[in-house]
Amino acid sequence: MSVIIGLRPASVSSIITGLVTAYMGYLLYKVGTEASRYLETSSDDAIESLLEHFAKYLLISGILLIFTIVTTVFGLFVILQGIDGSY
Repeated sequence: MSVIIGLRPASVSSIITGLVTAYMGYLLYKVGTEASRYLETSSDDAIESLLEHFAKYLLISGILLIFTIVTTVFGLFVILQGIDGSY
């Protein structure tokens, strides 16, 4: 029974995190596939597709980085306001 409970997602945020991670892994897989195809055929179509998938990967990574910085600063602000106003 505990195994079934352990497989249940903890929250909505963990589901979103897992889906984003899986999608980023898929994008990296596509980049590798296109890189292999480019090495075999030297076609411009393969390099364009490779760069398109890698650009999506970098865009998502950048958005996640900005989101992390903003939430960290906001969290520190909330913590410091709570410490300052506690007495």
